[in-house]
Amino acid sequence: MEFINPISTIIAVIVAIFSIPKSLHSINEFRRKKFKDELENYKEYFEKFYNCEKNIYPKLLQDKAAQNITRTQETSAYLVNYFINLHEKNLVNFDKVTEHYHWGNRFILIEDQGSTIIFKPKRFLSKRVCSINYFLYAFFIGIGIFIFLGKIDLFNAEWLNNFFGIANLILGIACLRTADDMHEALKFLKLINLPTRELSTRDEKLNSPTESNN
Repeated sequence: MEFINPISTIIAVIVAIFSIPKSLHSINEFRRKKFKDELENYKEYFEKFYNCEKNIYPKLLQDKAAQNITRTQETSAYLVNYFINLHEKNLVNFDKVTEHYHWGNRFILIEDQGSTIIFKPKRFLSKRVCSINYFLYAFFIGIGIFIFLGKIDLFNAEWLNNFFGIANLILGIACLRTADDMHEALKFLKLINLPTRELSTRDEKLNSPTESNN
């Protein structure tokens, strides 16, 4: 009986740890689905807000309509119209690009250059830093597990060991979130940069004066 209890504890901890990413994702997805029917939202947006005159509707209303169809508060009508424009030209998939932007926007810089928007990575955003955060996630979670199993005893007081174990679990989850968001930001930049350059090239060709024959 004494042998079964530690095994049960280990299994419970492992299941809980591996369910953390899925639980976090489910919580965020639940928040994002509190909107009206998707098709009706798109119809309303295209009829009222897509490329409309700036003075017809307040900017706040336009931004809220854009957030409604993308199911995220991390965007605006200006960005959504730009993504729609790329989608209409068969340069990107609207759903994919908005999904990646939702999760990775805190690591993305935006520069407005007229008809083109330039997206750049923020400082420290790279595949290496992303991998380091995944490693730190595994490290902190591992330390936390060993502390709760009694394999690591850093302090004489049990409550201090438990506190340190919880702190490691929290740090691990924070590193996981950072790594996942960085991964989404990298996927967004990879997806959006080529179409943006292609659109910019098209605009330059359309705006360039035709050479006259002498």
